[in-house]
Amino acid sequence: MGIPHLTANLKPYASSVTFPPPNPETRPNEARVVIDGPALAHHIYQERLKDRAKATSLAKTFPSYREIGDAVIEWLFRLRTYGIIIEMIFFDGHLPEYKQPERWQRLQRATTQVVNHRNSHQLGPWLVNGARFPDETDLAKLGKVTSRLRLLPPPAFLAPSVLEALRSSKFGFCTSVVPGEADVYCADYVRENGGVILTNDSDLLVHDLGLSGSVIFLNDIAFPSKQDAPLKSLQFRPKEIAERLRLRSIIQLAWSMKESQWFHESVQLAKNISVDSPTYNSFAKQFSVLPPRPELADGAQQGDLPFLTNMLRWLDTRVSEYVYNGASGLLAPTSNGTSQDEPLTQGVMYLPILVEDATRATAWACGAEIRRIGYSLLNINCSNKHAEEVRRRNFEIIKIQVELQNPQVLMRDCKNLLRDLEQHFQRHVSHRSEDTAQIWQVYGAKAVCEVLLDSGKSIPEAGVMIRLLEFEHSIMDSWAFIHLEAQLQAALYSLRMLKQFIDVFIAAVSTGLEHLELIQVTKGLQERLTTLPSLKDIFEPSTNRVGIHKDDTKTAVETLYSSLGVKEDAKDLPLSKAEKKKIKKARKDHAPAKQQFAVKGTTAANVFAVLETNDPTG
Repeated sequence: MGIPHLTANLKPYASSVTFPPPNPETRPNEARVVIDGPALAHHIYQERLKDRAKATSLAKTFPSYREIGDAVIEWLFRLRTYGIIIEMIFFDGHLPEYKQPERWQRLQRATTQVVNHRNSHQLGPWLVNGARFPDETDLAKLGKVTSRLRLLPPPAFLAPSVLEALRSSKFGFCTSVVPGEADVYCADYVRENGGVILTNDSDLLVHDLGLSGSVIFLNDIAFPSKQDAPLKSLQFRPKEIAERLRLRSIIQLAWSMKESQWFHESVQLAKNISVDSPTYNSFAKQFSVLPPRPELADGAQQGDLPFLTNMLRWLDTRVSEYVYNGASGLLAPTSNGTSQDEPLTQGVMYLPILVEDATRATAWACGAEIRRIGYSLLNINCSNKHAEEVRRRNFEIIKIQVELQNPQVLMRDCKNLLRDLEQHFQRHVSHRSEDTAQIWQVYGAKAVCEVLLDSGKSIPEAGVMIRLLEFEHSIMDSWAFIHLEAQLQAALYSLRMLKQFIDVFIAAVSTGLEHLELIQVTKGLQERLTTLPSLKDIFEPSTNRVGIHKDDTKTAVETLYSSLGVKEDAKDLPLSKAEKKKIKKARKDHAPAKQQFAVKGTTAANVFAVLETNDPTG
């Protein structure tokens, strides 16, 4: 999270740095940089939001995962034109135990943002009083929609979507998820090799960067409008700044700033700190030493090491954290009998925050059984009886226990899931065989409908489901629709999590396992899940779903509902009594909207149903 006010107070001590403009005839002095991946992803997302200030339709107010990924690659290529060499891009892959309280606070803060937005915009997340409906030409009102996005957490799958974009680009060779925090690995790399760190995290001013290591904040990088103009920014050199302040290191200053809000007073306190204090040493340790790199257990080393090493490098952050916390038995025990970095005795999954209706049960209830299979596979060699998930319940973040399956039950559930997937593909592949993304999207919708039906709730009427699967949005989207979308994304992302869990299981955990039939079944699941689209594709409609194929979604929904054995007239999008009353009043107040409350939307990749929630149903 960084040290509050540290960057602002040290800005007067930063120096100007200039990178010469692109010139094909001369080779400029090359600067070597290491990039904090999560910080870059969030920076580009915020920049895309700024560009939405003059959006001309609701669709254009939402930056899609595809657009964000493309923007990151474009930004990096432009950086290279100024003679800047990108040596490494690191992404978080393991959460140290001492950072758990901070993670919890972040999740609770993000949940509070979603709750507050729900409470202050009861008719719908984008509804603006006085807007003209269904005609979305009121630019002033659309501008207000954009400003609301800044009050919500960033897209839930932002970092993994950017990681995917980098993997398929020319920057894949220098990109990696690390078994620790990205900022720590950035600092270690620069401490050993020199160079500049690009980040927005003020913690990197505190880390030991060696004699020549420096930091440039992403917010201070603004590419000039003229192509022949140089790139200018501010550069922070922590070693030099500490010497100017007559301190041993910035760590002392960071420690003292927790005690005083006044900078000059903090500097004086820093000079008098007892470096032998146990509390100070505990604080300083996280900035001066790279934690021991996790080592693989003997069983894991007997597997396909090249495949395992490469696979761990590209895991989504949340999955990587679960794998590295020791619950999977993947890591070797340390001298005291525990896994590296004092991992948790139970696997903990911090589910991302989804933009959803906080008055309903968490959207993450959808896909819960799919995730349970993944947790059970990774824990099959361990004595753990439970995994843990951190997710929303009501208006708060809680930790719930997920009972793990024994090998027999696990075998049964893996077989049932594989059979269900095969039958689903057989039903849906006939009418649009090449649109794999849509087939998976419909399977996600199926998982949502099954959760609703199992809880005794109605499922959406066909028209709503078609609009959901076409990712069409209206400025009058109800919270019921937004919540349904969050449930779809929870179900689809749970499948992605299972695919990555199975990859780890096959590569390492299954080595020497006696349950050969289980291994074969999981390999069948692995093969089917390999066809899962990327995040940029699975959360938006296929570009060729037009013309003669426009009816494909309608056909897919009809096939889905037929397989569920649900009659068309029995389906309806669940709304609370209060919502129905308010919607009725909204229709009366806004006469133009009387034609249809779910007015025709515009195609957009909804990045916002991706941030975290609570219960199984909706």
